[in-house]
Amino acid sequence: MYHIKLEELYDIFVNRNCYWIKEIFSRYSQQQGHKFKQNIILPTPLFEGSQEYINMNKTLDNNELVYEMKNLIERCSNNQHASYCFIMTFVHHYVNFYTTNKCNDDHVQLIEKLQTDLNKCFEPIGYKLLVLLCQNFSVDSYYHLNQTMSLDMLHRRLLALNIVAIFLSFKAYKNSTFLSSILFDERLKMPKNYVEHLENLYMFTKSHIK
Repeated sequence: MYHIKLEELYDIFVNRNCYWIKEIFSRYSQQQGHKFKQNIILPTPLFEGSQEYINMNKTLDNNELVYEMKNLIERCSNNQHASYCFIMTFVHHYVNFYTTNKCNDDHVQLIEKLQTDLNKCFEPIGYKLLVLLCQNFSVDSYYHLNQTMSLDMLHRRLLALNIVAIFLSFKAYKNSTFLSSILFDERLKMPKNYVEHLENLYMFTKSHIK
């Protein structure tokens, strides 16, 4: 063990019943977590959305307050900023899978309890996204996070999810817009066939660009 690295030593002893060394490694784990937070760049709502995001994040952390979550979802149905902030709270929690593959069962159960409300607000595509964010997607998914990824790979996925969150949030305007039309039809409903929907959107956009 003379040439062993500290990270490798941590992996060896972390699950052993050696309390004095576990105390040392608990500090090491905290330091690594702090270092991780310093290095990662999270897409975060700013300006008028910042306080909205903070309030929603606090509510999500309290899994007992289902009625408060229902109120938040109702607000998301009519407010684009609130809708975007709501989705981004789940994106931020999803980032934890970068360091640990432990699923937050409380969040999954909370989302399942609110399925009807979420389907109404975001359509099934939005509900499914929130479930997948809580479960770290499937192992073969592009969005499945693991510790072998570089920060650049993580940031690319966060950027893509940030864009999806924006598209979903524009459903709150109640009138079809260009950004809402990416994921929803003119009635702000999920298209039956996304391939056809995106092809039609492409042709429509192409015909109006000279």
